[in-house]
Amino acid sequence: MKATNPSGKTCIFDEKYHTFRIEDTNQKLSSVSKVQNHFFPDFDAKKIASRCMKKPEYSGMLADEIVKLWGMEGEKSRDEGNCVHEMIKCYVDEKSMVEPISMKCVRLFKCAIDMLSDYKKNYGVAGTEVLVFSESLGIAGFIDLLLRRANKYLIVDWKTVREIKKDNRWEKGNKPLHKLDSCNLNQYMVQLNLLKKILLHENYYQGQSFRAEIVHLQESGEGVKIPVRIMDKEINKMLEMWKGV
Repeated sequence: MKATNPSGKTCIFDEKYHTFRIEDTNQKLSSVSKVQNHFFPDFDAKKIASRCMKKPEYSGMLADEIVKLWGMEGEKSRDEGNCVHEMIKCYVDEKSMVEPISMKCVRLFKCAIDMLSDYKKNYGVAGTEVLVFSESLGIAGFIDLLLRRANKYLIVDWKTVREIKKDNRWEKGNKPLHKLDSCNLNQYMVQLNLLKKILLHENYYQGQSFRAEIVHLQESGEGVKIPVRIMDKEINKMLEMWKGV
C-alpha cells in the first residue's frame, strides 16, 4: 500500500512485515504502535498470571498454563479485530464484504454500523484506514475512520477488545508518561494523539481542527464513545526522546 503526504513524500506500507518506509530514500519509519509501546512497561504475563492463579476461573491452572491460554485468546481476539476492521472498511467504501470469521465479528460489525449511522447525522466520511506519516518525525500509522464537518475533523478509532481498562494500581507508564497508569485506555489515548500530531505536523488539512474518539464496540450492540484528551506536551516530549532511542 502507498500513500503520499502534503510534502510530496510517498510512504510504502508492507502488510506482510508491517513496516513503513519512504519510497525515495528507503528511510524506515516507526509505527505509531511501536512508539506508544516504548513508553509503557512490557506486560509481564507470567508475573500477572501468578497473581491470577487463585481466581475461580483459573482454578487448578499453573501460571504457564494461564499464560498459554491468554496467548490463544489474544491471537483469536486479534484475528477477530482485524476481520471487523476489514468488514467496516468494505462497508464504508462500498466494496464486496469480507466473510466474518465468527459470530462475534458479526455482532461487533452490527454495532459499528449503528455507530456509523449516528456519526453520519453530523459528519461526512473523509476516509477509512487512512495511512498518515511524517518523514521528519520518523513515524507512521493508520486512522481507522476520518470524519469531517465543515473545517473540523474527527479521528475515530474502533476498539474490539473485551474490556477497556481505565486504571492500573500496579504500574505506571515510562517517562514522560510516568504519571499515567499503564492501562490500555491510556495507551489508546497516546496512539491517537500521535496520529493527530502527524496530521498537524505535516499540514494534512491546513487550517483545520482535529479531535479524536475511541469507539468501543461491544457484542451487546452498545457502542461506547470515549473522547480522547489532549496530550500535546507529553507527545512532544515522547518524540524528542524517541529520536534518541
